[in-house]
This record gives sequence, C-alpha cells and structure tokens, in this order.
Amino acid sequence: LVVVLIIGILSAIALPQYQKAVEKSRAMEGVILVSSIAKANQRYFLANGSYSSDINDLDLDFPGEDTAEGGVATKLTTYFRCRSAAVGADSDYVIALCRSRDNKEYYLQVLKRDPTQIICSGDNDTGIQWCKTFTGKTEAPYTF
Repeated sequence: LVVVLIIGILSAIALPQYQKAVEKSRAMEGVILVSSIAKANQRYFLANGSYSSDINDLDLDFPGEDTAEGGVATKLTTYFRCRSAAVGADSDYVIALCRSRDNKEYYLQVLKRDPTQIICSGDNDTGIQWCKTFTGKTEAPYTF
C-alpha cells in the first residue's frame, strides 16, 4: 500500500511537468514552421518583388495536408494551420502565420516590418496565457 501511495504521489508531480514539456515541444514546432514560411517568403520577395499569399508558391518542403481556409492556401499539420501571407489593411502585414488547431486559440506570426521576430498572440485569455507561458514574457508583444 505504501509503495502504491508513493508511486501515486510521484506520478501526480511528474505528470503536469510531462504535459508542459510536451506542449512546449509542440510550440517549438510551430515556431520552426512559421520561421520557415517567413524565410521562404523573404526569398520569394527577393526573386519576385512581392510576397506570396499562396504557401504552395514558396520553395519549401512543408509537412501537412493541403487545404484552403477562407480562400487562402493552407497547410494542416498535426497541431497547426499554417499559411504564407495574410495581407492586412495596413502596410505591416503578416508574411507567415501558424494557428493552433486545438482549443487554445493562439497563433504565431511574422510581420513584414520585422521578419526576424516571431510574435505570439491569443484570441482569448487561454491563448494569451499560453503565449505568456511559452515566451516567458509578461506583457505584449509576446515574442520568441
């Protein structure tokens, strides 16, 4: 009985840490994906004079299933929905975007004005908390 109790206590301590490590590795996958898209879009810009809004135009071997969301070519991976560009109303538009596929509602993006910086944003309190936790920042912008 004592052995079972000790194992239960140890697993209660270890399981949350394990879940956090798994979530952090998923976050790093998203960082790598959005960074790859941004770099490929920068190469596309150098070759063509404009950014591509179609992820399939970029010179990268990207994992995932091809789909279109809102008329925009998108790649679906296990944990993310990624696309090349989401042109905004201002001149500071997104050149790479990966959104979570689960209910956390966070997304990673790279903006034209600073393509070296990956920004984490959230649609709700859960998404914002996720960004705070995994970037280590307490105030916006949450950057990697």
